[in-house]
Amino acid sequence: MKSKILIVVQIFLGTFFISCEYDTESLQGLWISENEDYVYFKNDTVSSPYQFPEKFELKDGYLKIGDLEWAIEFQSRNQITLEIDSSDFLVVSKSKFNNLYDHRLDKMGISLELPVGFSRSRYSSKRHFEDIYFGYDKNDSLLLFLNEEKMELEKMVDVLRSKSKFIHLNIACDKNVIFSDYYEKLKAIFKDNLKGKVYHSIKDSTNQYTRKIWGNVSTISINHYFLDDEFRDIIENKSQLSKIRIDKQGDYLLNENIVEKIKLSEKLDSIFSLNTRETTFEIIESKNLTYGDYIFLVSAINRIVYRKRDEFAIKDYGKNWYELEKEEKISIKPKAIRTIIMGKNSIH
Repeated sequence: MKSKILIVVQIFLGTFFISCEYDTESLQGLWISENEDYVYFKNDTVSSPYQFPEKFELKDGYLKIGDLEWAIEFQSRNQITLEIDSSDFLVVSKSKFNNLYDHRLDKMGISLELPVGFSRSRYSSKRHFEDIYFGYDKNDSLLLFLNEEKMELEKMVDVLRSKSKFIHLNIACDKNVIFSDYYEKLKAIFKDNLKGKVYHSIKDSTNQYTRKIWGNVSTISINHYFLDDEFRDIIENKSQLSKIRIDKQGDYLLNENIVEKIKLSEKLDSIFSLNTRETTFEIIESKNLTYGDYIFLVSAINRIVYRKRDEFAIKDYGKNWYELEKEEKISIKPKAIRTIIMGKNSIH
């Protein structure tokens, strides 16, 4: 649908009115305000921080979104004004990137290659996330950002602690970061009884619930257990424990037996199938374990656990895990429990 818009152009000789035609093609992409509010147009849908993708129509100077109507004015090819209501105007400019992830990395001046992983998570825009970035500058120095502001760890801990006693963290970390560097910072954030849940941004082409506005980035939720020796001993004694580590040569070891990377999932599946209720996987924090390795291992375990949950769900209810109702999931989950802990490397 095309819409004729009058653009006012002022130059020294006077004021001219130029009649231009715009259609939905002109809107395609990411539009950002000075305050980082955004609207994202993809084909015939539009989304914003507070709105799931919905169908839209451009007609007679209005953007029609379901029952909503936003007046739209094209200031130029790269800037538009949206009148949300009579007292709320949003001026947005077109980004040179088509997703928020690349837009924000460019703004922060860092490079960050996300690890590839597996997720079955649905991202909820209703939940408020604190975004933490671990990325490299042009000099290959590792920098830390909180919500796009470069910050030292100590200040970040104070800022997060002042916001809430329970936080939802979304981590975007370069896959080549040494895991211990990342993990020590995460433990520092959650010290002194600060509670929260950690989500990790990953590349996952298999997840239909990717955050498309973020460049098809998925999130994977991981429960982090910061265990002291006493509690670790309790878990190790009460469960069927399997240890995974990477040695100095880069080989994967499962219970101290070398396993080819391509066969690791098969071996983990065999172990988990023996006892789906009490198996615990311990990832050893060796010096050469990268963040990307960690996401790879957690993703391999996740695939196995969710595959077993699907099997139990189909057997009991005739549908897979994510089609179950809440009460049905409660009955299935104890049959295939995912427990992953971190262990210090005692072998040198």
